[in-house]
Amino acid sequence: MNRATFAASSIAAVAAIASPTQIAASAAEPSFQFRSGFWQNLHHTLYYQAQVLETVYGSGSERLSVIDAAAFRDLRQVTQNSRESWYRALRIYRDRYASLSFVFDDALMDADNEISGDAASPLSKKLPGAMRVALQTAAPAYRTSLWERHDASNRGFIEDLSKLLAGNGSLLSRQLRSIYQTPWLAQPYVVDVVPYAQWEGSYSNNAPGFVHIVMSVQDPSESGMGGLDVLFHEASHSIADPNRGTIGMAVVAEADRLNRPAPDQFWHAVIMYTPGKLVEEIATRSGIKYTMVWMQPGLFGRTWPRYYQALETHWLPYMRGTGTLEVAIARCVDDITAITA
Repeated sequence: MNRATFAASSIAAVAAIASPTQIAASAAEPSFQFRSGFWQNLHHTLYYQAQVLETVYGSGSERLSVIDAAAFRDLRQVTQNSRESWYRALRIYRDRYASLSFVFDDALMDADNEISGDAASPLSKKLPGAMRVALQTAAPAYRTSLWERHDASNRGFIEDLSKLLAGNGSLLSRQLRSIYQTPWLAQPYVVDVVPYAQWEGSYSNNAPGFVHIVMSVQDPSESGMGGLDVLFHEASHSIADPNRGTIGMAVVAEADRLNRPAPDQFWHAVIMYTPGKLVEEIATRSGIKYTMVWMQPGLFGRTWPRYYQALETHWLPYMRGTGTLEVAIARCVDDITAITA
């Protein structure tokens, strides 16, 4: 999720594994720099396993989701002579960090950005002391038990997504910039690829000097075209906001005009639906059967069906060149906020 400010410039799309110090930017497309970093992967593995433990304790491993089951299998893969140090680190994460969110808790978000921004070392004094201890304690076990396999999976994911970007990234970038009527930010879009992001899936934040996106290899919805869909949704967070930017301001303005409470999550639905619909169209042209990620878990079908209907009715024609952004958003908000019997 993005909660930062907007910039007036835009940048070029690059699909490559970047060094931690690489800072690149140019014209009209987001500059994606993919990383499979040891410390970021260790950080997320400890965080996610710490969350999974309570489910295992209460329900047993047979009731875990696909992603949770993968995290539990990884926990069992830690070698016996490394278990003591691994569990010491896991206890720190469970006690201090597992209940926090990478999106809504500033301290965890800052630490996450710090590890990504200085990917070569977890010893930055800006990290919480307990987190540094946990990372140092678990690092030998992670390196010998899990890292080689995680890194290989991450790099395979990066390679597959980079191929899709090479063929479709420029078009998607231009289309979204035109639809949102907002340029991409003039700073790198750093994509950390990890086994597990957080329970909601991938996420993003505007970090100091870069847009930070984290994607999960173990999330089946993020493979293939789904990866392209999720990547551009997360990138869209960098230029969309609940109350600011072209989408957020249009939602608030129409709710104010109608003297109705604004639909708080509609802006979010817009930046899910828009890349999703464009990726669906790319897939169709390529002869691939694909439905946007946000339909698969039932988000639009069960949680936001009225949002989805408004987007199909009013936003999609705008995406295809009819009318203006302001009018499309206004009609959506009017339909959504019209409470009828």
